[in-house]
Amino acid sequence: MNPKNIHFPTLPSLPEPGARSKRMIALADQLATMMTQRRYQGHNPCIASVYAPLRASVILMVAITFIVLVFGTLVPIESASIAKGSVTVLSKRKTVQHLEGGIIKT
Repeated sequence: MNPKNIHFPTLPSLPEPGARSKRMIALADQLATMMTQRRYQGHNPCIASVYAPLRASVILMVAITFIVLVFGTLVPIESASIAKGSVTVLSKRKTVQHLEGGIIKT
C-alpha cells in the first residue's frame, strides 16, 4: 500500500490555544478592578445594594486564605501533638499462599 494514498479524516477546528485562560484572566482582572473600587460605578441598583457586603466578604476570604497559608508554612511539624503507642493485630496471624503453589519470578 502506498503511504501517499492514505487519507486521514479531518478534525473539527479547535479553539485558539489559551482562549480559555485569556477569559479567566479577563474575569479575574474585572473582579480585582471591581473589588478595589470604593463605590459601585455601574447603573444596576441591585448590585449597588450588595456591593459593600460583597466587597467586604471577598476581602475577608482573601485575608483568611492568606493567614492560613502563612500559618501553614511557618508552623513546624514538630508542634503537632505526639503520643506513644503500638500497633497490634486484632485477629490471628494468617499465612498468605498462592492457590496453585509454585515460584513467583521477579
